Amino acid sequence: MLSSLSLSSFKAFDEVFLPLGALTLLSGVNSAGKSTILQAISLVRQSFDAGMLAAQGRGELLLNGGWVELGTIRDLHCEYSQRKPATIQIEFGIADEENPMVFSGPVEDLEATFLRVSNSATTDSEIRDLNILSQPFNYLRADRISPESIFPRSYKDVRLGHSLGARGEYTVHYLTEYGDAAVNNSKVISDQAGPSLKSQVSLWMEKITPGVRLEPDKLQGTNFVTIRFGFGSYSGLTGSSSYRPTHVGFGLTYTLPIIVALVATPPGGVVLIENPEAHVHPRGQAALGELMCRAADGGVQVLLETHSDHVLNGVRLAVKRKLIDRHSLQLHFFSRRNDGTMIIESPVVEAEGRLSRWPEGFFDQWDVDLDQLID
Repeated sequence: MLSSLSLSSFKAFDEVFLPLGALTLLSGVNSAGKSTILQAISLVRQSFDAGMLAAQGRGELLLNGGWVELGTIRDLHCEYSQRKPATIQIEFGIADEENPMVFSGPVEDLEATFLRVSNSATTDSEIRDLNILSQPFNYLRADRISPESIFPRSYKDVRLGHSLGARGEYTVHYLTEYGDAAVNNSKVISDQAGPSLKSQVSLWMEKITPGVRLEPDKLQGTNFVTIRFGFGSYSGLTGSSSYRPTHVGFGLTYTLPIIVALVATPPGGVVLIENPEAHVHPRGQAALGELMCRAADGGVQVLLETHSDHVLNGVRLAVKRKLIDRHSLQLHFFSRRNDGTMIIESPVVEAEGRLSRWPEGFFDQWDVDLDQLID
């Protein structure tokens, strides 16, 4: 499991060191570098998947691929960097390992779409031992799928990579392939439903919309799949009619990839999530915070970017309920000084879910507005 991430001359950061936990929550103002953290991890993964990383020698980081599209070296290199000669570096601290894994390369052709790098691995197995490279991996970006009548299949991503796609576009295909399979992470399983992936996902989806049921299906003779949603029992009927995603709003479609990723990823896997709270009622946001804690406590490394105090409170309540060890958590709050430099503050979750301190701007807008309302 990754214990830290260091970036040098990478996008918004000249230099940054970030401790990571089983669950790492990134929050803060817009354009302060939160997504950059997730992109750096995904950049290394997509380069490995493309066969561009190996030990002892030079490899390449592929700037544009299935997980991230970062443009050119000009876009990637921090314009404020003080490093001479200009060098971009990504360094991973690894739990229980003395030496970090370093990928470092010189800034040469600014219009290149790959970065030539050397790394600190002496054997290929050292690279494969990184959980972000060897284990199931999902990065669910903020621009996730919207409700559609049909969704694509990808046997390469789903069957070989156990991936949902960066936009979650292969989630329905994943459910049609593995919906009947048993969930491997015992911490996310509730005895209120059967042990299958579809049953457990349905149970967590009910925390978003009570009574919802999932009906994924393959469209025979095509390269597409579909899903319909039903909603409990009404007027003595056994259940409502089922509906296309386009008729039930954004929340269910937008949240489904998150829940599937957290429930389906086995211990050792990695899940990165941007803005899980979008289109979700506060109660559902808190439930997502709990699910992330359960997945992390079961051995999945989870990193998320969020602006939701309800997600944070779901995490804090999970600590209070002993669903996760508070020492497994890392909270980081990103802000920006007037001169453009970044500040990262890291309050600690204490016993009973309390926080060691509340930095200015850290999920405090409710109090700020309330003070003005009662003034």
